Amino acid sequence: MTAYDPGSIAGALQLQVGSGWATWGQGYTGNVYFSNGNPSILLRLNPGTGAVTFYEEPNQFSWFSMTATDSSGASVTTQINGFYGSSGIGFYEQTAGVFLTSIRVTATDPMGFAIGEFGISTGGGFTGEIEDANGDPVGTDVPDTGSTATLGVLGFAVLEITRRSRRS
Repeated sequence: MTAYDPGSIAGALQLQVGSGWATWGQGYTGNVYFSNGNPSILLRLNPGTGAVTFYEEPNQFSWFSMTATDSSGASVTTQINGFYGSSGIGFYEQTAGVFLTSIRVTATDPMGFAIGEFGISTGGGFTGEIEDANGDPVGTDVPDTGSTATLGVLGFAVLEITRRSRRS
């Protein structure tokens, strides 16, 4: 199992333990991904992923339920207090040729939760997104600043210049 940091999860706030996120367990001080009040994070796993571990923690310093469910339907529900630190979760496939494709993490804390300290076995990583209570992605829309049209026009201009220079 190799340590893995996805770099970003669409819609999640990337925070550092001790600087933006208050507590965590195991002496970990790296990045965590905060759902920012949304009830769900969906981790889409790369093909060939056989096992995944991560830690989870509610935002508030009180007891909340957190449930993680993998693509096969197996789930783990834990009771976690945000003050006492994170709790580890893990999933793996036992059948040859069968792999994990996703994991959904939900929490009862209305202020959200964080996940972090990932380990991935085979498959190489994942992408993820935050979902609202209806399961719809949030925070994934990236507005176009006009650069797409500008690059398109620039590309056509370069083609025209190249075409004209070949004629001469």
